Amino acid sequence: IAAPSANRYGKISPTTAKAVFEELNGRIPIIIDGGSSSLGLESTVVDLSGKKTFVLRHGCVSSAKIEKVLGCDLKKIKNEKIFKSPGLNLRHYQPDNPLRINAKKQKINEGWLAFGKIPAGCKKPYKSLSKNKCLKEAAKNLYKMLRLLDKEKISGIAVQKIPNKGIGVALNDRLLKASNK
Repeated sequence: IAAPSANRYGKISPTTAKAVFEELNGRIPIIIDGGSSSLGLESTVVDLSGKKTFVLRHGCVSSAKIEKVLGCDLKKIKNEKIFKSPGLNLRHYQPDNPLRINAKKQKINEGWLAFGKIPAGCKKPYKSLSKNKCLKEAAKNLYKMLRLLDKEKISGIAVQKIPNKGIGVALNDRLLKASNK
């Protein structure tokens, strides 16, 4: 059983059995449908193997919550060449189309991924991670919206800036890695 990320290495993570089927049809013998992912993003990964405690990958559980339970400060891993965990590569979660993050304006033939309402004058295709600017909803919708835009005949995907707080830290981590070439 492949869980939580049944996808080709480095590609957009699936959040539904349908997305797994589209990604891996013919490559695996069976898919068990457990319903849509309730959170949307992969887990927070913490390294407790040494004297210092490191967050290897941000997820839906915040560093502050983990620090409270562990009673220590989490360090951010500095040498990203240390691949102790999936998702540490500088390139990961990538759509087939190029991804541009923190975009302020849509370019010609580019899809638009908004955080909030779709800006006036924006051309289709476009999607919103959360029309109400809810970071939790945005996390749940990230991979679904990236997959939908990636199916379009476009030159790339522009993503509007997302606040880097709470689960937004994990969202921005995934988008940064998805935008690296």
